[in-house]
Amino acid sequence: MPSGSLAAEKSSATAIAGNVLQFSGFSIKGVRRKANGDRYLNLTAPPLLVVADGISSSDAGAESAEACINALASGSNVLVESKNRERALRQLLDDVNGKLLSRSLSMPNTERRRGGCCVAGILVDWPQHRVIVFHAGDSAVFLVTDGKLKRLTKDHASAGNARSMRKARIRSAIGLVPSPEISISAVPLDRSLSLLIASDGCDDVLLEALSQRGFDENSCDPEIEALVSGLSPQDDATAILATVSPEA
Repeated sequence: MPSGSLAAEKSSATAIAGNVLQFSGFSIKGVRRKANGDRYLNLTAPPLLVVADGISSSDAGAESAEACINALASGSNVLVESKNRERALRQLLDDVNGKLLSRSLSMPNTERRRGGCCVAGILVDWPQHRVIVFHAGDSAVFLVTDGKLKRLTKDHASAGNARSMRKARIRSAIGLVPSPEISISAVPLDRSLSLLIASDGCDDVLLEALSQRGFDENSCDPEIEALVSGLSPQDDATAILATVSPEA
């Protein structure tokens, strides 16, 4: 759950009955940010990978992202125990939303409406041979095939204004409203899949570089750290690279 200028996690792998999940992540503070408001979560049991992007350039955004990740981690056991993992995931996200909303409403008025976070992630459902993809807000999940990105999520945001340089307005996120729009879909796991989970601070240049770099056992070695730092993203940028391989 990194919060520094650049935090990178060495790649990890877990194998369950011949199924293999490999992943690595990084998070870097944006050039125009005082502190990193992004967080990420990598769990192996359950196999849950999440990026959380706090809404607000103030401490409220980072605190919301941290609270979201902590709540997901502490409540993740339900995903292991449930036979219907998609339904359990939606219930967990609803519960986390309630906790963040209560927290936001307890803040001073000046911070109250800025206490949420965008999330995106995957839950590997080995028994059902699928990867469950979820998001709320403008963080995203991509399928990576031969160095090309296919977006699996659609932003919950209004159009921005290029002329005024105004960013798109978030319509839905965790911790903002009692019933946020949380999109959940599934990708069949009939072959090895490479996936990229990213906050909106990962611009097109960084996404392209990551998709071309690809995943291997050294995904967060000094080379990729140098790549990310060298691109100097303006906004906080956080991503998880993952490969999900079913039993042959």
